[in-house]
Amino acid sequence: MSLTLHYITDDWTLQSKCLETRYIPDNHTANILAENLQSALADWALEESKLACITTDNGANIVAAIRQLGWPWLNCFGHNLHLAVSHGLDSDKDRTARAMGVCRNLVNTFNLSWLKKRDLRKAQTEANLPQHSLILDVATRWGTKQKMIDRVLEQLPAIRRVLVEDRKHGHLNPTWQDVSVLESINAAMKPVADFTDVLSAEKHVTVSSVKPVLELLKGELVSPGPDDTELTENIKSNMCRVLAQKYRPPNIQLLLTKATVLDPRYRGSMEDAEVLDDVRQQLVQELLDMKEQQGSREGASSEESCSKAAGGNLHQHLPGRRG
Repeated sequence: MSLTLHYITDDWTLQSKCLETRYIPDNHTANILAENLQSALADWALEESKLACITTDNGANIVAAIRQLGWPWLNCFGHNLHLAVSHGLDSDKDRTARAMGVCRNLVNTFNLSWLKKRDLRKAQTEANLPQHSLILDVATRWGTKQKMIDRVLEQLPAIRRVLVEDRKHGHLNPTWQDVSVLESINAAMKPVADFTDVLSAEKHVTVSSVKPVLELLKGELVSPGPDDTELTENIKSNMCRVLAQKYRPPNIQLLLTKATVLDPRYRGSMEDAEVLDDVRQQLVQELLDMKEQQGSREGASSEESCSKAAGGNLHQHLPGRRG
């Protein structure tokens, strides 16, 4: 289990440090994970009370561990988008699975043969196509699926030129039905392809952009268009439904709203006036509580310093006492 810390320095620079990657040989139950999270913070002398939020994937065990600890939690946008795309492709599983399988086998065949790579480069030149290599998808990264499909569609004329002269691998040539399905999948996924990287950045705060991005996805980028096929519409609808479910819990909504209100780019502009006033009052109260706690700590520290000074003076003036 890896633990990464994000914090802001005195000059308002966002920093990101991987504190540790901990080997946990026991079963990864909620209790075990909770104990290790607490232990990791204690090892680094970090106070749980100063933890603003923790972000994890949607695994049931880690979610239960965070709930057990009572820490503020926000699920990972990248993982949510990955789940949304996976569920989106399930809208017509037989057709999408077949087309994805054809695409994957095609890419594997070219990537594992230097002869095929050589022939592909020659065909690209003849077809005036970019000298791009084919991309193989990674199961845990949804964006690679879209990149793989997009690249195959881009290079399809060159791919067909190579396969038409290869009897052994001619069966890998996609049919028009496969191409139609791949185009529909790409049309649904391409509009959201950039958001995973944008909302996974380490050099700037991203939590305040989650709500605006979700509104943008639902309102423009993933809403059905007049030129969309039925498959594209179904994939988009399923993606929107899954994303909405992941961010529906009230505690997550409140956290996202607070972040959006505090961001000068948004200032809660997409919130209702009543909700906005309520959140602003909560933020003001939190600031007052923080100021009071800081004053209490400074007061306690000052009293401790005075006690030490008084004790030192007393020892120096006691008769018969040596340095």
